[in-house]
Amino acid sequence: KELKANFGLHKVLEYYISSQTNGIVHERFDIAYIALECLCSSVRKYAEDNGEILTISDIQETEDMLRSLLKDLNEQISEKSLKIISKELSYKHISIKDEQYFTFDRFGIKYDKKTVKELYEVRNALFHGGDFDFMKLFERTVQLFDLLDRTILMMLGWKGKAYISKSRGYTLTILE
Repeated sequence: KELKANFGLHKVLEYYISSQTNGIVHERFDIAYIALECLCSSVRKYAEDNGEILTISDIQETEDMLRSLLKDLNEQISEKSLKIISKELSYKHISIKDEQYFTFDRFGIKYDKKTVKELYEVRNALFHGGDFDFMKLFERTVQLFDLLDRTILMMLGWKGKAYISKSRGYTLTILE
């Protein structure tokens, strides 16, 4: 009841099942990503209700990118100026990725930020009418399904028990 009320888990499961039964790979990815977004859509309220703070990662990512760019250009600015510019250029709201990071951290799901970013890039390409290389899309879809499997199972208290890992070749794996 708590997961249904706080995270709409019943809706997430409906999207997840729909994604699994679809025969078209880009639609499978789209629907699975909608399941992930649906799962994370209540994060702001959940965090607020539980006195937890959400971090806006875009400001730090922009700062890191600018620092790297300035280094490549052999340009220097003060750290204070770099922070001001980064804050002005950054998206100033909690992003989908921030909501995902919070959810994964909150429920102890192991994840790789690079993979989450890659999944987000595929999402953007497909949601906005672009195409994606079929083999890469298939690989990312498997990664997304595995991430959803682990997230849903950990939320349900499945830690330390076996599940079938799609990203590990559909092998029986202990959920850590």
